Amino acid sequence: MGRLANKLALDAWAAHSAGLFEECGKAVLFRHAPDHYRSMLRAASSDTELASLEHAGFGVSHDALGAALCESWGLGAAAVTSVRHHVVALATHQLPELPITRRSICTLSVLGNTLDARDDALDEVARVMAPQADLDAGLVLRALRQIHEQLASATANGRD
Repeated sequence: MGRLANKLALDAWAAHSAGLFEECGKAVLFRHAPDHYRSMLRAASSDTELASLEHAGFGVSHDALGAALCESWGLGAAAVTSVRHHVVALATHQLPELPITRRSICTLSVLGNTLDARDDALDEVARVMAPQADLDAGLVLRALRQIHEQLASATANGRD
């Protein structure tokens, strides 16, 4: 996410932080009830389903818990917002009604999570997500393809 942010002249630190802590709520829930949470992870076929199971079992989902943690740690509002809404944004490719200043990092989360997809999937996600954050779809797609190629090259050469 940080690489994408750099290429798009967005806040790379907020993007990196959001990506780094996006799933931190899962770690807390796992630490709280390892056996119970392990069974939830096995039962869920998607993060959306997992969030529903978490809410039923713990009264909170990992995205809400993670966002609360990030807020308490002093992360910026855009990173906190991205952590809070990443499950829905990834599942639907739609951002909730957010101030425009908080949309770009959440958009980068969705884009970053498509980097292992096929090229045509990258095109579609960039086309759908960029306008929601008031970003130029062509620039987003170019940045996404560059990073996709860098990752593919690194994988082919045995580097991560």
